[in-house]
Amino acid sequence: MSPNRIHAGEPFVVQVSGNLAGHLNQPTGISGLKEQDFSDVTVEFHGMTPRGQSSHRVSVQDDGSFAVSSEFSLEAPGEYDINVSVSNLLSSLSSSLHVVISPPSIDSFGDLCISWPPRRPLLAVGLHGGP
Repeated sequence: MSPNRIHAGEPFVVQVSGNLAGHLNQPTGISGLKEQDFSDVTVEFHGMTPRGQSSHRVSVQDDGSFAVSSEFSLEAPGEYDINVSVSNLLSSLSSSLHVVISPPSIDSFGDLCISWPPRRPLLAVGLHGGP
């Protein structure tokens, strides 16, 4: 897979999304854990700080899905890895996104929106649990 290329100084968005292994009301088999214990996940960006906060507490939808976006802007050309972890009371999952920052473009227009994976309107790191 080719790296995602972005011009230095141009903002870009990274979306983290995923699904829990089961629905919120599905029993875990662990006594003392209730549905509300899984109503949110913590999403953290490591090594690079997005504009704003690097840690997000994200609500989980009834179907077990979640999503959060963060905006980044990197000033120096080079290669970067954006590392992301998602965790709840039972588990943690990590992924990374490789980004190449090119020198600023004279003819660049406004905010950049990259498609990764293809047909998605922004950079995305998908984290999915379950079978």
